[in-house]
Amino acid sequence: MVQFAAMTDYPFEIIDTHVHLETWFLTNPDAEVDASWFGELYSECRHRTRLVVASTGGHPVLARSNIASVKLLARLIDAFPDKFIGTMMLNPHHDDVLEALELGATELGMRMVGELVQYIHHYRTDGPEILPVVQKAIDLDLTMMFHVSGEDHAERIARLAEKFPRGRFIAAHSAGGRSWRRGIETVRRLPNLWVEIMRGNEEQLKVLLEAVGPSRITYGSDFAVDERPELRYTVGNWLLECLERLKVKDADIERITSGNAKALLKLED
Repeated sequence: MVQFAAMTDYPFEIIDTHVHLETWFLTNPDAEVDASWFGELYSECRHRTRLVVASTGGHPVLARSNIASVKLLARLIDAFPDKFIGTMMLNPHHDDVLEALELGATELGMRMVGELVQYIHHYRTDGPEILPVVQKAIDLDLTMMFHVSGEDHAERIARLAEKFPRGRFIAAHSAGGRSWRRGIETVRRLPNLWVEIMRGNEEQLKVLLEAVGPSRITYGSDFAVDERPELRYTVGNWLLECLERLKVKDADIERITSGNAKALLKLED
């Protein structure tokens, strides 16, 4: 069992699969990218870290064009390959959604589709608008993350996983937000559906380990990145502390912190 007291030789990395670029994306769409930004982002981490980042749904660029949004995100994060991995937050109502998805996957280095947020873009989790996006993501061998904050969301992502058995799905927010126990119970039987553990709830992590096992858990904090240096990334420390207290085996720690994410995102290292 790895002890986390001295983290300088900590052997695992945390890949946080659920992060948003908030004020940076919102307020600086035309700014020059300064490679010195985020120099302090990981200064308080007890671990090596990469963040899988999406744009935010409130930005006017995203509101009118998926292609413009994906291009903007790629431009902002390209200067920071050691910090950020891109994922596509798409609006399925726009005519350019499939073109944006292919552009992001084949030319701009995006590794996932999501977070797909129904309440922002006004569709059901398994509604007709999203089905072509799901099929395209499968054709491009991309994992999809869906916002799941209630029983209805959990039931509908389960239907998608059943309808598209070749697809890879992540149920965000521990598969149900406040209804996470029912959400986990709904999705646990589906082998192509992973469940994201969020920060701050050791009980959820314990239940997830028992319900779906370490090979179907990812870590996603819903952290909002900002270029202000005082907003450092520290939430991954909580995950390590929980894993230590729960006496999780080293091989399972590696799966939860990064191994599952690397497999889902097709990362080489």
